[in-house]
Order: sequence, then C-alpha cells, then structure tokens
Amino acid sequence: MSIRDTRTAIDEDAKREEYKKKIEADFEKYGTHVMKKVNSKNIMIIGRTRSGKSTIKSMLLDPTKVPDELTLKSGTRDPNIESFYIKDMDATLNIIDTPGLFERGTDENGIRDNHAILTTIETCANMEITSFNVICFCVAITVGINGEDVKAIELFVDFLGNEISSNSCLIVTHCESKTQRQLNLIKKELEEDKFFKKIAPFFKLGIFFSGSINHDNYSNGNECILDEYVTISEYRTHLIKVFTSDIKPIPIAQTKISEVRHAKAANLTMLNDLQNAQNSCTKQEYINQDLSNKCKKQQTLIEDLQRTCKQNEYTIANEKGKCIEKERIIEECESIIEYFARNSGQHLIDSLAENYPNYVSKHNILFSQLNDHFRRKQRQKYN
Repeated sequence: MSIRDTRTAIDEDAKREEYKKKIEADFEKYGTHVMKKVNSKNIMIIGRTRSGKSTIKSMLLDPTKVPDELTLKSGTRDPNIESFYIKDMDATLNIIDTPGLFERGTDENGIRDNHAILTTIETCANMEITSFNVICFCVAITVGINGEDVKAIELFVDFLGNEISSNSCLIVTHCESKTQRQLNLIKKELEEDKFFKKIAPFFKLGIFFSGSINHDNYSNGNECILDEYVTISEYRTHLIKVFTSDIKPIPIAQTKISEVRHAKAANLTMLNDLQNAQNSCTKQEYINQDLSNKCKKQQTLIEDLQRTCKQNEYTIANEKGKCIEKERIIEECESIIEYFARNSGQHLIDSLAENYPNYVSKHNILFSQLNDHFRRKQRQKYN
C-alpha cells in the first residue's frame, strides 16, 4: 500500500472516531428515553401462613413502612410478582410472593392444602420466569420452627428438586428487636433443633434475618422503633447483597417443575386421548345398539312373516282338502246320477235336462250316450 493510501485510511479512521464521539456526546447530553440493560434477579419467597413473606418484600422496598396489625389469615391468597429497580446498583429484583403453606381460612373452603399451593407456585413459575436466582424459605421467630415448617420445606424441595440447594437460604422473620448476640443464639438453636438440623445443610446460601417496625411500638410512640429501623436496615442491606450477588441462576427446566409440567402435559394428552376413545366407544355403542334394535325389529318381522306363511300354508292345505272332498262328493254324485240314468227311462234324463241344465250341459257326452242307449233300447222293444 502506498503512503498516500495509508494516509487516506488513517484520515478516514480518525473522522469516523471523531463523528462517533460527537453523536455519543450529543445523545448523552440531549437524548431522551435513555435505555440500558439492567441486571435482573428472580427471587422467590415461600413459607407458612403469617411467616412474614410479604413483610420481607415491604422491607426491601421501604424499611420505614409500618405493617398492618397481624391477623390469623394469610395476606397473600394468590401468587404475586413485582419488579423493583435498585438505582445505585442498576439491578432489578423480581420478587415472587407466594401463598402460604398450611393456610387457615374462615371456613373449610378457605383451607389450602399443600398440593394446591405447590401447583399455584408452578403456575407462578411459568409466568415467563425461566430461572430462579434465590429461593427464600421463611420462618417466623414469634412461633418458632416446628414439624410443619420442615414438612413445608421438604414438600417444596421435593417439588423443585435438590438442585435448588445452592440457590436457597433461610430467612428468620420478626427479628426487628434482636441483638447480634440473640441472632447468634438463634442460629445455634436452629442448628441444634430436632426438626431443623436434618435440613439445615440444604440452605447453602445461609441463614438471614428480617423484620419490620413493630406496629404496637409505633402506635404507642415508643422510641425503640429507632433501634428497630437501624436493625431492619442492616437486614435489608445483607439481603440485597445476597440477592444481587453473582449467583448462578437455576433454570426451571432443570428442576422437577419441568418434569412435572411435562408429565402433566403427557397425562393431559393421555386423558384427552382416553376421552376421545371413550367418546368413540360411546358413539359406537349407540351405533351397535341402533343396529341391534334394527336387527331385533327385522327378526320380529321375519318371525311374523314365518307365522303368516305357516298360517297360509295351513289355510291352503285346508282349502285343498276341502276341494278334494268336494271333488270326491261330486264324483260320487255323478256316479250315482249316471247309475240312475242308465237304469232309468228317458223320462229321468228329460227331467234332469229340465231341472239341471248346467249339469246336463257339462256332461253332454254322457247324456248323448244315454239318449242313444235309450233309443236303441226303445227300438229293440218295438222290434
């Protein structure tokens, strides 16, 4: 390449860089609707009824918020997904707040069993959430941990699979008034608890704490809410640090949820096929029943025809017998008439011809012979 060509290429590169810097500077200063890619984390919070799941979300959004008074019923009846942007970290937290396990209602219909809750969580996970960064299991320090808490955790682990262990942590709620010494004692008690110690190794991310400004202390104007606010803020900082850390997300497709979903889809397809087969069988049964009814009807018609034929055969045979009998009587009558005619005179033949002309006409040959017979006999008499 010549010196001139080299200089031209350098000049073009410099101009491109110069123009690029100008438009970048202009957009940075005057551009509107500026967009940028943010780091999004999916955080699922689960636990028993009134374990403080929704309070954790409130604490992350606003640690100064005073929660409503506690009730026996769960505040979260359906899955709730909300996104929160952390400005100074350019990160977004997608908080998945789930209904409580072992929930209690005002009537029997309000009680949700574990299967229904886990199915709801699966539906929640399918709402364009393809992975989980952190899964938080909540227990309330006010009621302690018991067999139902452990059972709830085991059910959920069985639902998702042990693969979620690396993305799971335990959050002890309602700890706004606890000192660091008390927190250390709580951790030790959990590790030694007969219910919890068998599942403690499952929480690879560790044990954390949360709380909120106590409603009664706030209502009474107690100064201790200042200390509670400081403690809550520390809990919040620790949790946000965990939630935004570089934790490898676990894809839902690699958990048992995917297997359950595929199994349910296959089961649904099988049920649809079975239903279609049942419908076809039912339809065929109707067709077979209709054909059977038609066959029975045809069989009845055939039997009726057979009976009619037998009756006709009997009638024909009876009429034939009557005809034979009549013919026999006629023959006998004819024989008798012929006998009398042959052994009687001309006057009997004339009387028959006068009184029974049809009979004489029918037997014309016979009476002609009889007339000839009597004429010969008459001639012989005179000779």
